[in-house]
Amino acid sequence: MLTETLRRLCMGAACTWLVACGVRVADTPWQPTAGQRAEIAGTVTAFLNGQADISPLALPTAPTLQVYLALWSGGERLAQVWASGLVAALHLAGADLSPAQLAAVDNVEVSLAYGFRDLDPAALGDDLSPVHRGVRGLEVIHGEQVLRFAPSQMIAENLSFERALGRAARVLRMDGQTLIDEAQLATFEAAQLVIEPEPLPGRATSLLRGNQLIPQSAVDRRSLDVFARTMQQWMLANLHPDGRMTYMYYPATGRESDNNNMIRQWMATLCLTRMGIASGNVHILGRAHDNIRYNLAAFYREERGLGLIEYRDKVKLGAIALAALAILEHPAREEFAGELAGLVAATDHLWREDGSFQTFYRPAERSADPNLHNFYPGETLLLWASLLERGADPQRAERFMRSFAYYRDWHLENRKPSFIPWHTQAYFMEWQRTGDPALRDWIFEMNDWLLAMQTHSRLAYDDTLGRFYDPAPERVHFGPPHASSTGVYLEGLIDAYQLALAEGDSERIRVYADSIERGLRSAMQLQFRDDAASWFVADMARVSGGLRTTVYNNVIRVDNVQHTLMAVLKMRAHLASQPGSPLLVDASDARQ
Repeated sequence: MLTETLRRLCMGAACTWLVACGVRVADTPWQPTAGQRAEIAGTVTAFLNGQADISPLALPTAPTLQVYLALWSGGERLAQVWASGLVAALHLAGADLSPAQLAAVDNVEVSLAYGFRDLDPAALGDDLSPVHRGVRGLEVIHGEQVLRFAPSQMIAENLSFERALGRAARVLRMDGQTLIDEAQLATFEAAQLVIEPEPLPGRATSLLRGNQLIPQSAVDRRSLDVFARTMQQWMLANLHPDGRMTYMYYPATGRESDNNNMIRQWMATLCLTRMGIASGNVHILGRAHDNIRYNLAAFYREERGLGLIEYRDKVKLGAIALAALAILEHPAREEFAGELAGLVAATDHLWREDGSFQTFYRPAERSADPNLHNFYPGETLLLWASLLERGADPQRAERFMRSFAYYRDWHLENRKPSFIPWHTQAYFMEWQRTGDPALRDWIFEMNDWLLAMQTHSRLAYDDTLGRFYDPAPERVHFGPPHASSTGVYLEGLIDAYQLALAEGDSERIRVYADSIERGLRSAMQLQFRDDAASWFVADMARVSGGLRTTVYNNVIRVDNVQHTLMAVLKMRAHLASQPGSPLLVDASDARQ
């Protein structure tokens, strides 16, 4: 599989590369102390201020320590080098830069490489698993050429191991299989630092995977408020004046993707409305109104009395339902009453007498994909529950319960985590209206099963804890870890937690609260919060507050933020209504 990937990558456009020759170092498990970090910062700052006669540092492995160093200014990388020792790297990096350019450097990225370990070509899949990206670096040696990819570099460039190997193959002018057969491959560990030269004498911050670790103890009600505020800032900063919402943004290159997705766009619309309602901010509600108008103008169609959301000749049930829900929750819904009625009619049209839904209106044959039933019917039932909450409709209520019965049985035969959060939210809303014990019991059964998917200690790195992903062979087909997945699971789990509170189920209150708090830590870990984690970002206004897709993939997609923010807004509303809730109470709160 890797070979095929490399062959495909080698046919792509040319990329930049680093070619370095150096001395291999011993497997020395070394990390700089606080004092050594201060010395490194002082040395770097002295060099940038024109002191060319700086002395080698008294680091334990110098001068054979292999150092990757990159000089950054305003998110632009001015130079990047490998060298044997920090001082040598500084002189090499600054050789072609003017004094003015050196003075403009605002961040210096440093990876101090150690612990080189040769790779077995037969075990590349494990040794180069994505979870190691940004922690382990990659070395490729062929003849006299040595190519290295530092962990922090791979984070800044959003470079996977496969793409790094593809880049090496292009540099060495060979195909991927020849590279694997003939080159000497190794991974290495690295102490990662980012040095900020100002204010003097500079500051060196230790990084894990190009970021700082958020400890579980940092997740409390105060940090939740900051988390919500900064995510809202990202949403508003990426909502364009004409009402268009950014779908996907690449911090490494400072550009938007030309892809789009109507389900995620309308979820973002819903999030904007909930932001405005939660804060009572008429400006935000006005911006949500702009977004509704833009989306309707660009993607709404009518056909035989049905309201449709169409993009690239596809009309999905989920997009129809979420567009209707976004309009339904906005205070100006009457302005869009015709479109709302048409969209609701389309969901009714796609319902079947056995309780199932046709998941695609166009092309209808796409409905044959069984995986789509994990998403679109739950999104539609959430819309229906919202309609029932606003007014009695015996026929819709009966259809809702028929779909509940159908999809309960379907899920037991086709279990997948992605099914759970949408159905949990829909059934919790309907349970609040009816008190039906069947809805209660199924919510608990679904979410009890979901908790086994959450990462506690199965993986080696602390920054992965709390995400919903189990790499076990029997579960890996559930899909890769993703910020949006964690966010939507939190949306459902918060409802399940509130149900447990209402039922006085003390054990579920405890385990659901623990899972929610772990999930929030995972989500906070993904946020672009400060300069120390964003040295490679050119436009911080477009990035600040956004959430990476994973700890090793810095792409920001709108649903990364939107799902997580809607979970946090729901959490804050719960905490405001029940100040005695045991969720997110830190030690200082408990003493008060």
